[in-house]
Amino acid sequence: MNAHSAESFQQSNIRRHLKMLNRWQGANARLRELTSGHQSLRVELTQLERSGNLLISCISPIYIEGPTYWSNSMIEISPAILEDGTEGIMLRDLSANVKILAETFEVAENVRL
Repeated sequence: MNAHSAESFQQSNIRRHLKMLNRWQGANARLRELTSGHQSLRVELTQLERSGNLLISCISPIYIEGPTYWSNSMIEISPAILEDGTEGIMLRDLSANVKILAETFEVAENVRL
């Protein structure tokens, strides 16, 4: 049994994207859109001195708290237990009072919006 075999899906997903998320710390963050069909909330990170963006899609968001735009983001994503007892994720930025609970998330770099 290896060190990662007991990891949950969310823990593995977070670990897999941690390096990419860390590269975008300190960026400007904006809540881009909340879709209803395939329910998701997109958080876009951009930096003036860098081209492109980082797009975090919170899939099936359950709870959203905070501003729609903030600078110097320090986003953390961690596993969370949702109200129905299932495992989901919490995206938060403590310095900006942002908290999003969702079933899961996806991350993509340099997405054309």
